Amino acid sequence: MTKKLLLASVVTVFAASGACAADLVEPAVYDWTGPYIGLNAGVGIGDSSVESILDGAFVGDPFYDPYAHTFENDKVGFTGGVTAGYNWQIDNFVLGLEGDFNYLDSKDSESVRDPLPVNLDFETKIDWFATVRPRLGLAFESILLYITGGLAIGDVSSDVDVNDSGSYSWSGSQSKTALGWTIGGGGEWAFSDGWSIKAEYLWVDLGSDTFDLDNDPANPLQEYTLKAKADYQFSVARVGLNFRF
Repeated sequence: MTKKLLLASVVTVFAASGACAADLVEPAVYDWTGPYIGLNAGVGIGDSSVESILDGAFVGDPFYDPYAHTFENDKVGFTGGVTAGYNWQIDNFVLGLEGDFNYLDSKDSESVRDPLPVNLDFETKIDWFATVRPRLGLAFESILLYITGGLAIGDVSSDVDVNDSGSYSWSGSQSKTALGWTIGGGGEWAFSDGWSIKAEYLWVDLGSDTFDLDNDPANPLQEYTLKAKADYQFSVARVGLNFRF
């Protein structure tokens, strides 16, 4: 009986040791399901533009070509904000819904002095943007790779001023909350049960719009008119820190 008891004890010890070893070799599967909140920071890379367009009696006369000009806002500025979302995991697939609200430093301007002389002053900016996006990802334990895309909204504005240092001048501005879209992707690493870090790229398009430039009342020829067209696009490259409940 003593030998049987000793043998049973040895088997039990080896079984327990084997289970511990298995636990060390096979890490527990990480579950991405649940809500999370976080912070993000990075850079916004401008790809916006604003241009003055010949209109009215200007059209068809090449002498006035210098009045038409395009300004490209390609400023690289800081962006940062807050994030919230929820994930559902099925096997290795992760489906999520994420929203964010962000500050964006994208204000840029240009002054052009043409030999005619024609003076052109342009400014365009996006002060903030927000997105609501589904995420579709593939999980490799604590690593998540995903693509994302959805709605974007932002505060955009443009200013244009054109004059010829004489009797003629035109000016106009636009400021609005614009609705657009975004698409991108990234990767996220859960370095503990509650915390994860991510790196992400987004392309954001807030659309375009055309608006009239006011013809100064002192202009001798009111039939010479100008319009302006603004396009609002930019890229975002950022990192984030998320906390999971």
